Amino acid sequence: MLGERGSKGGYGHAGRGLPSGGAVRVSLGLATNAADIAAFLDFVTTAYRDRLPDPVGLEPRMVC
Repeated sequence: MLGERGSKGGYGHAGRGLPSGGAVRVSLGLATNAADIAAFLDFVTTAYRDRLPDPVGLEPRMVC
């Protein structure tokens, strides 16, 4: 069902038993400001810029 929380606290395929490729979803709202965006970009840049993906155990998806 759409909107149902997954087993790891997020929304989407994880709660349906499908493997995740590690995507990040970001939502901007009315209260979001430039400082929020700068802080997020700083975080993902320092945490993920040089990280290589690890596809081990991630089978190709045949359906959505």
